[in-house]
Amino acid sequence: MSSVTPAHVTRRASDHAFEHLRAAIVSLELPPGSALSDRELCEALSMSRTPVREALLKLANLGLVEIRPQAGTFVSRIRMKEVLEANFIRRELEGACVREAAKVITENQRNELMFLIDQQKLDHSAQNLKVFSRLDIEFHSAIHTIAGNDLCRTIIRDVRMFVDRLRNLSLYRPADINEIIADHLAIAKALAKGDPEGAERAMDHHMDRVRHVAKSLMTQYPEYFEQDNA
Repeated sequence: MSSVTPAHVTRRASDHAFEHLRAAIVSLELPPGSALSDRELCEALSMSRTPVREALLKLANLGLVEIRPQAGTFVSRIRMKEVLEANFIRRELEGACVREAAKVITENQRNELMFLIDQQKLDHSAQNLKVFSRLDIEFHSAIHTIAGNDLCRTIIRDVRMFVDRLRNLSLYRPADINEIIADHLAIAKALAKGDPEGAERAMDHHMDRVRHVAKSLMTQYPEYFEQDNA
């Protein structure tokens, strides 16, 4: 009997490793600049070296990981050019989605958005940053669902990972979380009124937070950013 692992099994393992590592990088569980050991990752994920290496290569192609010959593998530091380009795409798509959502939103959907905001307030009070981050994503995803644009949600999911490391870094500052909640509330209120222009303005203001917080975060956490961003 052959001991060779079937290709589809390796591929599934590689996909699992990729999703796990991408989530850990975006959440800052694996901070920018940290070294990644193949052996330790294999042990943590209970996998052989092949799927783990495949996952790291895929992450490297996305720019989330750097593989340096003779030096090792590292989580990429945050590149502001990349963050701003991704946020530009997201800003345009989020604005379009919220305009459409304002035209068709139902009472139940309004209540769902307010419920998510109430949960964000509770998790902020409990200092549960991981849950707050998930609820932030759910709030925006709910708007995409209301707008009825699944493709838009998929594209935003793929580009927001470059922005989310910056956002998750800002969550360590209570004032920034308060601003996020206030922005979400302004968006929800405009949606509840069926006001497309007001909803888009509120969303644009929310998306522009990236530029507003970037400079102070780069000063506070210089080791997490590429030096040419300074």
